[in-house]
Amino acid sequence: MELEKDFNLAAVLLIAKGRLEEARALLEAVVAERSAGWGPIVELPDEVVIYCWSPDEFSSYCAAHPGKNVGWVLGSYAQAYYWLAHIAAEREPWDEPLDCIVKGLEIEPDHPYFLCELGYVLGKLGMPAEALEAYRAGEQIRPWAPPGQKARAVRRQAVNLIDLGRLDEAEIELIRSLQLDPANPVALNELG
Repeated sequence: MELEKDFNLAAVLLIAKGRLEEARALLEAVVAERSAGWGPIVELPDEVVIYCWSPDEFSSYCAAHPGKNVGWVLGSYAQAYYWLAHIAAEREPWDEPLDCIVKGLEIEPDHPYFLCELGYVLGKLGMPAEALEAYRAGEQIRPWAPPGQKARAVRRQAVNLIDLGRLDEAEIELIRSLQLDPANPVALNELG
């Protein structure tokens, strides 16, 4: 995998080094070049091309679509918006990360991570009921999502329920998240 072809990986590496402005500049340049008709899944006559965010996501898509010839391509513009939202969320106000999430949802409206991030921002904006609905949508919107993506949405529901003081419901959701992702340290720690 060549780094220049995977701008999301390049951005993540910059983010990990604390070089947020460089990551932001890279991603903003990339999304500015996105063609108007870009979509995360391209149906061709003899194959489907998908811009997956991870190997798990690709495997889950293939398993849910047996018999299809599926190719994985690097460079999801939707994922670039996700990372831009992540960078913007490092500081307030929350309108910038929300704008990035909305732009990402416009081109990949069924990605669980966008809905989880939307829930996070809505929670920060003092909208806990709306945040909970976003987390629930993140769990349910994509039937073929990998278990880890669904578990993340369920864990976020649990954290939101804790913030709302609904501890019994939160415990149920944490247990449910462990059914999807049994070794997740976050859920294990919360239940600990």
